[in-house]
Amino acid sequence: PYTCTDNSQVTAKQSINKQQAMLSATLPKIGWSQQPIILNGGVQGATASYVNQSNPEVIYAWHMTDDEGILAMKWATGREYQVNCKVGR
Repeated sequence: PYTCTDNSQVTAKQSINKQQAMLSATLPKIGWSQQPIILNGGVQGATASYVNQSNPEVIYAWHMTDDEGILAMKWATGREYQVNCKVGR
């Protein structure tokens, strides 16, 4: 699991072919508790990037490299939220 800013926590698992990431996100600032998110993407070099655009109200993005990750959200209203994460901090 990743420990993140804003007392958040994210658990991330990649599919075997690394084309999908399955997240479980606890983000107290926006009222999430173990919210599941499935994102599509892949790995390029040392960075894995995944995006979920299936909800017209919000886009989710997860980027990870080594022991760090970033979970970012952007709503249709223009509002944005992001947490920076590290493995087991």
